[in-house]
Amino acid sequence: MKNLFKEAHKMARKIKAKYNNVDYKVQFSLCLSFLNKKGDTEMEELKGSEKQIKWAIDIRKDLILFVDELEKIKMERIKNEDYKIKDMSKGEMTERCKRKFERIREEIRNIESAKFFIDNFRYILEHNSLDKKAFYINQKLKDSQFTKESRNWTLLQGETQAPHRLKKNKDYSISYEEAKKIAKEIKFSDNWTSEIKENVIEIVKIFDDAVKQATNTEYIEKTVEYIIETLIQKNGQFYRNGFADIKKKEIENYKKIESAERKIELTYLLFKKGVEC
Repeated sequence: MKNLFKEAHKMARKIKAKYNNVDYKVQFSLCLSFLNKKGDTEMEELKGSEKQIKWAIDIRKDLILFVDELEKIKMERIKNEDYKIKDMSKGEMTERCKRKFERIREEIRNIESAKFFIDNFRYILEHNSLDKKAFYINQKLKDSQFTKESRNWTLLQGETQAPHRLKKNKDYSISYEEAKKIAKEIKFSDNWTSEIKENVIEIVKIFDDAVKQATNTEYIEKTVEYIIETLIQKNGQFYRNGFADIKKKEIENYKKIESAERKIELTYLLFKKGVEC
């Protein structure tokens, strides 16, 4: 696999030599972004048993998605001026942030050992909430020898230092009805996850009926937010982590509850727990 940083520097130097007025740092960042998109799926082939490789691929994918989310949060903080570095402009901080997170992603992509991911990061798959993932990653990196051997892991540890401050950027452009349509289009390859998703959708239908009958609107708005975040998930692990306990029997009992307000409250608690686990 090509070293993205070396290749980006090489491209930036050529452009700088041709156009002297180009800002090298900005050009390097643009080249790095281009190479990153171009080689987004280019990762080292994992080594290990068939079972190990399959498991490690899921872990690696989740770890990179986690890093992507951290980057989005940092970018938003820079944009809103919640994060500042002395004597650096907003543009300079943005480019610095991009370079930092690409270094972290490249470190992850370059690992060949399936066992490494399983031994060190397997429990990331058990959490849906960003702050719980961050706490787990931070604790793992704090005492690991490989963190001391690579500055890139130290950079990731620094970004997970205060997990309670991490607020995931939600896509508020997606409406409730759009989220329900998206959920119908998302298909999972295994029967278990598909069944969990169908059970979740059944709960959503019961919730919708309860909303029509309810006189008290407490919990409704927040419940809808949690439902939207759930229904747009393309990662089956999200459903397995947060909603595996929903069975047909529980759904039938749920339907029998007479109070619409109680149904709404229970739906709120169910989705809150599922999203934040």
